Amino acid sequence: MDNGKKNAILDVLRSAVKKEIEAFNYYQKASLKAPYPETVSLLMQLAEEERKHRYFLTKEMQKIDRLMISEKSSHFIDEQRVQYPVPEHIDFQNVQTSPGLDIAAVSLPAELIGGDFLDTILFEEKDGNLLGIFLYDVMGHGLEAMHLKTMGKKFFGELRKSWEGKKANADFRTPKQIMMQLNHKLFQECQSCGRFMTAFYGVIDLSRKLFTYCSAGHEPPMLFKSNGQYRDLSETELLLGADKEVTYSDVSVSVNAGDVLVIFTDGITEANNRIGERFEREGLVRAVRKSVAFSSREIVYHIFRELREFMHEGLITDDFTLTVIKLQ
Repeated sequence: MDNGKKNAILDVLRSAVKKEIEAFNYYQKASLKAPYPETVSLLMQLAEEERKHRYFLTKEMQKIDRLMISEKSSHFIDEQRVQYPVPEHIDFQNVQTSPGLDIAAVSLPAELIGGDFLDTILFEEKDGNLLGIFLYDVMGHGLEAMHLKTMGKKFFGELRKSWEGKKANADFRTPKQIMMQLNHKLFQECQSCGRFMTAFYGVIDLSRKLFTYCSAGHEPPMLFKSNGQYRDLSETELLLGADKEVTYSDVSVSVNAGDVLVIFTDGITEANNRIGERFEREGLVRAVRKSVAFSSREIVYHIFRELREFMHEGLITDDFTLTVIKLQ
């Protein structure tokens, strides 16, 4: 199949993913306004079906992406795949935090060139500090993924420097503005290499007890409330680099002391054991529920213990980033 046909297929899939996201957000919002429990359940089921469709379509895009790369092998270096067990000792990342927030972050590469990137930003405001959390995941691996990851870090760093110097058009306290700027800057890079990026950016405002986020096709983070309730932060829009003119929007949720946010890339939920089973979101939810009363680092340790037990000495074959934030 020539590249023209493959690009045409990718265009169809991108359009389909966009439609699935629109349908998902419609059902999700409608369920919050539905007057009867029966209609709430129906709308939530419909939303879940759209989420599954979006997942399937995104995976198909990745398959075609890999096919295009394999046929251009003369332009790429085949990296040696790294396989590793779930570690007992965890090297936590050093990230900025704010008083009132307990944060633990870890990133594990499964290949010599990984595609995940995590950063946090502290904003000192008159009425209290705000903390921004940015995480993205480049589709695929290899040199082109590394290049796109590098460009993502570069553009994010430039935006941040401009904003701190009061010269940026985008406000880092408003996630949708950052996502739109990054999408605009990354569009040509993504189109050139045929790869795309999922991204998530959220801002915690402790004084207002709000978490405001914008998602570009990213794996939905999890919010565990101190009262035992749990929800997926699943409202999302098109991944970065697929449509230069896409408009992103913000979503705000209330947060309180004792709540736990879990933000991650899909490498952890897609981890396979020796018999081909996946850890899935359900495995991550179970692990957090058992340890939600503990500190963020203890929650991460518990997740890793659950993952080791699930893997049965199997090896991780994908990179993943995991961030746990507990409001104190």
